[in-house]
Amino acid sequence: MAGQLDAARELAQQFTDFAELQQPGRAIGEVLLAHVLIAEGEFARAAALLGPAAAALERTGYSWGPLSLMLLATALAEQAAYGAGVWTGCLRERRFAALLPSARSRPVEGLVPAATRQLGAGTVS
Repeated sequence: MAGQLDAARELAQQFTDFAELQQPGRAIGEVLLAHVLIAEGEFARAAALLGPAAAALERTGYSWGPLSLMLLATALAEQAAYGAGVWTGCLRERRFAALLPSARSRPVEGLVPAATRQLGAGTVS
């Protein structure tokens, strides 16, 4: 299944790149790419793509408009469900560490020294 998602992502990216800034072709490519991202569980990235794409496709009258809105609703609902699950778990366990940001999870790209990025994660220069 992962190979199919990789192939779908590549095809959607090629379609988006081919359309460049031409609308509605670019928006359709972004809908295809967002559909793959939803299948991979990357709901925030999918929602970020679908917002502008849905706005561009809304005026066209194509059936891609309602599809983009449906996928946007799905991505937002999945994000809300995840957040609700985190809050429910925290309230049930009476521990709120999951709500606090962690500096160890993923460094912000702009704050990591360039030498550290070049040497690889966990390497001290």
